[in-house]
Amino acid sequence: SIVRWITVLNRRVNPAADTSDHFTLEALLENNDFDAVIVPTGGGGLLCGVAIAAKAIKPDIEVYGLQTDTSAPWKKSFEEKRLNNDCPFIPSIADGLEGEITWPNVELALIVDGIIVVSEESTKEGIKWMAKNHHLMIEGASATCIAAILERHEELKGKKVLCIITGGNIDLDKFCKVCEAEYPPRV
Repeated sequence: SIVRWITVLNRRVNPAADTSDHFTLEALLENNDFDAVIVPTGGGGLLCGVAIAAKAIKPDIEVYGLQTDTSAPWKKSFEEKRLNNDCPFIPSIADGLEGEITWPNVELALIVDGIIVVSEESTKEGIKWMAKNHHLMIEGASATCIAAILERHEELKGKKVLCIITGGNIDLDKFCKVCEAEYPPRV
């Protein structure tokens, strides 16, 4: 199931020490029946590494990058098959995904199957969902994976999806503020 894999990956893999191709290879070699992989996408290096590794093991697997609707240059660039940073850049809970992108990664990312844009609100719901259901504190970029599942994107319907949870680098005050909407402080 999706939940089993995202929690296992988050606990076993230290993204600072392991490369994207390493943990993708590990997950797919352990369980090769995934139909798709979803990957938080900032600069594109993680997306490209995951796509190369996943498609080397299972060429028909679909790989999707994720961005929030507050900053989505990947969606435009991917659809136009050219670099296009002409979009709003609004601060996001997924601050690791904010900002402009560069051509080399856009060119390499043509091997991915698409870019999914999720809402800021669903991303916050993803943070709360992981805290509530798995007692894990994840960053906004990681929560885009949960957001894509919660929003029931057409590309993922009926598929077994590997979610790449990239880490828990979220400021405690920001995390508490997101969770406070679900669990207001007691007075």
